[in-house]
Amino acid sequence: MRRRSGVSLRLRLMLLAGVPFLGMLVVTAISLAGLAAIEDAQQDASRASQLEQTALVMQAELREIDLSVDQLLLAQGDVSLVQVEGHIAQAGILVARLSALDAGVVLRGEIGALEGALARMRERFADLVAAQDRIGFTLDEGLRGTFREAAGEMERRLVARAPQDATLWRLRAMNALLMVRRYEKDYMITGTQQALGQQRQALQTLEQELAAVPADQRWLAEQVRPYLGVYRAAFDRHIADTAARRSAEAAFTEHLRDGIAVARRVVGLAAQHEAATLEAMGATSSVLRHMQVLALIITVILSGIVAYFMARGLSRPLQSMIVAMRRLRAGERDVAVMGEGRHDEIGEMAQAVAMFRDHARQRDALIADANRSATVTQRRAERLEALVTRFEADISRTLTSVRDGVRLLDDMASDLTNMSVGVSQKAEEAEVAVTGVSDNVASVAAGVDHLTSSTEGIANRAAQSDAVAEQAVVAIGHTVETIRSLAERAARIEEVTDIIHAIADQVNLLSLNAAIEAARAGDAGRGFAVVAQEVKGLAGQTAEFASEIAAKIREIQEASAAAERSVGAMDSLVAEVSGVATGVAEAAREQHGIVARMAAKTQAVAAEARAGALSMRSVENEVVRAGAAAAAVSEWSSRLSQQADALEASVRAFLEGVEAAEGEDGVPSGPQGEAGAA
Repeated sequence: MRRRSGVSLRLRLMLLAGVPFLGMLVVTAISLAGLAAIEDAQQDASRASQLEQTALVMQAELREIDLSVDQLLLAQGDVSLVQVEGHIAQAGILVARLSALDAGVVLRGEIGALEGALARMRERFADLVAAQDRIGFTLDEGLRGTFREAAGEMERRLVARAPQDATLWRLRAMNALLMVRRYEKDYMITGTQQALGQQRQALQTLEQELAAVPADQRWLAEQVRPYLGVYRAAFDRHIADTAARRSAEAAFTEHLRDGIAVARRVVGLAAQHEAATLEAMGATSSVLRHMQVLALIITVILSGIVAYFMARGLSRPLQSMIVAMRRLRAGERDVAVMGEGRHDEIGEMAQAVAMFRDHARQRDALIADANRSATVTQRRAERLEALVTRFEADISRTLTSVRDGVRLLDDMASDLTNMSVGVSQKAEEAEVAVTGVSDNVASVAAGVDHLTSSTEGIANRAAQSDAVAEQAVVAIGHTVETIRSLAERAARIEEVTDIIHAIADQVNLLSLNAAIEAARAGDAGRGFAVVAQEVKGLAGQTAEFASEIAAKIREIQEASAAAERSVGAMDSLVAEVSGVATGVAEAAREQHGIVARMAAKTQAVAAEARAGALSMRSVENEVVRAGAAAAAVSEWSSRLSQQADALEASVRAFLEGVEAAEGEDGVPSGPQGEAGAA
């Protein structure tokens, strides 16, 4: 049979439970890793979204700067300048925020381009502000205020007098000044070269009119010429500064457009990065789901494989053991038990089933041996019966005397017999109690207990046969001694009392053993202790009665010499019977020892109970022996009182004991054999 490793059921169950647990750990680890990746992607997406929002705000802020600069150039006062500076500062803050959010991940070099464009915008805005400051943010400031004031002075000088004093020259000069102012406004509004050329032509016309002034109006021309010089100089510087301002404005606008374009690219890059991050997050979520499903599928597959092999490894040996037990119950003994070589719980169960099989085999063998022993015992009983019949015929012819004896000895013997019967009844009650305790043993040991009881009965009956034979030998010896010298009857009866004392001592010893067994049995042995105490008292009384008997029978007359020869013949016959009974007793004891060892292995409690039962049976046997001895003494006293009847009663007691032994060995012989069998 193939031996397997000793993997216990507990380890297999732990393995079966550990596979799903390991799978859940793997799924949890995958989930945690995926959640961490998704969380990182969400943070990237959130940062990209913030970048996009900040870039949009930056773009709007640059447009606000453009609008504010337009308002500034339209000469709407210092408030526009403050607004432009605030927008530029806010744009710088937004650029710093973009740099902090990006950290060189998404925008790469766009932050630098945006910072450069913003720095150049600041420079060009400074130039623009400086040029505009020289020109004047309002019509009354700077160069515009200067040439407008000069033009106003010339106009006041030319129209200082009343209209009725106006001359033709003054009208022409006034008309030329008005044309200068008109083309000045056109140039200021349009800024075109045509308007500038028209303004310069009108200015030359005014100079020509001043040069062609009449003599009476020369003083007026002298007043107007200085203001005309101031006007020309201021207007020329205004033209130069306007060109510088327009150049700075164009550069500022160009850098502003570059910044807006960079902001637009930043918005696009941030949106692309956000979309890519969200896409990656979706892909990560999909991969995570697939990995979780795959891990769960692998866990389920592994769990199913482990469960399949475990179920297969458990169901096959269990099914095999069930089949083996059914076959054992059906009476088969050559049954192979699967799994005997395993070192786990299945192996222990298989070994238990194999033990049941082996015990069944042993029980069958013991039953066969018991049957064979019963046959041998029957044959020996038949031989013994023949010998006893012949012995009875021989002894009946010789035992005709010694009829009269001491009546008191017979009465005492009767009392001793009654006490022996009482002790036997107590022992039987104790045996019944022990048998009741033994009946509570598990059903597995029932058959063995029954076999033990049977073999024990055989051994007891064989022992009783041997004991009866031995008693017969002793009785015959006593009879021979009595016949040889009735004059020494007192000494012979004293030997009988010694035997009774020995029996009483043995009963005391057995009662002590029974008390010890009762103490070991605990509460269940209290009845044993009471019975043992009573047996001990009865044994003491038996010893006292034996002493009285010894005193009374010293006066018995000499026995008949003729009975000595017959008793000698009977002695040889009894010796032969004793040898046969001894062989039977030894065989029964050997068989009983085998069965007792097998029974001791079934259950310790049953063994202890049976030990108590055996002790009680031993007490009962000894009491039976005491009763038999008392009966023998009674018979002897009757024969001694009647001279011949004493020896005849002894022989009758011997014959009755032999018949009782035959009946107990399973061979009924008359009423006594039937009672023994019952």
